[in-house]
Amino acid sequence: MAFIIFEHVTKKYGTFTALQDISLTFENGVYGLLAPNGVGKTTLMKMLATLLFPTSGAIRWDGRDILEMDEDYRGLLGYLPQEFGYYKNQTPRQFLRYIAALQRMEKNMRKRESTNCCNWWRCPG
Repeated sequence: MAFIIFEHVTKKYGTFTALQDISLTFENGVYGLLAPNGVGKTTLMKMLATLLFPTSGAIRWDGRDILEMDEDYRGLLGYLPQEFGYYKNQTPRQFLRYIAALQRMEKNMRKRESTNCCNWWRCPG
């Protein structure tokens, strides 16, 4: 079965249609979205990351609707947008622990894994 399927996905902002009736299937692999500016690549990626929701249609992970999967889906996903925001007063270790908490990683494991990463990369803080 395909991992990610977009089924007749449309996204509208008021009267503007950003994406209309998109159907795509992504099997296991690496993909790139190449298209001119303004055609909906960012909108598509934000819907894939559940930062935006389709006006109509569905996005499925292994046959399950990603919106119904909720946090189970987001736990599977790694997404880094082009313009990445973070708290500028955080150390790398604090940021890793914050991200781990968002993924509901157990507190002792967050501490251990963030320390391991920071030791490996020689991060400050």
